[in-house]
Amino acid sequence: MSKRQRIQKNESESLIPSLKTEEKHLEELLVETRGQAARIISEAEAGAAAHVASVESALPDLIGRLHESRIASLEEKAEEVRRAARAETEKLERDAAERLSDAVAYIVSRIWPGGLR
Repeated sequence: MSKRQRIQKNESESLIPSLKTEEKHLEELLVETRGQAARIISEAEAGAAAHVASVESALPDLIGRLHESRIASLEEKAEEVRRAARAETEKLERDAAERLSDAVAYIVSRIWPGGLR
């Protein structure tokens, strides 16, 4: 074996313990990181479950408020329509009352051509 080959062999052999130490350290970090990831996932799942439970418990109240709000809105709209219909009916009644005397006079003139005196 030449001197150069021995130097290369010695260098590669001296790196092996360092590489093994570094590999072991990286494996420990990987195990630790996996544990941290598992804890984070567990905490996130627990937080999500709590949030879902909170939202589910609030839904009936929210739906009730939305229902009441919608009913109030529909009642207001119905009242507006009633007022408009009432105003239109009153206008039609006034117009009919104003035309009634003309209608009576026309009917009388058709039945009694000389009219009323």
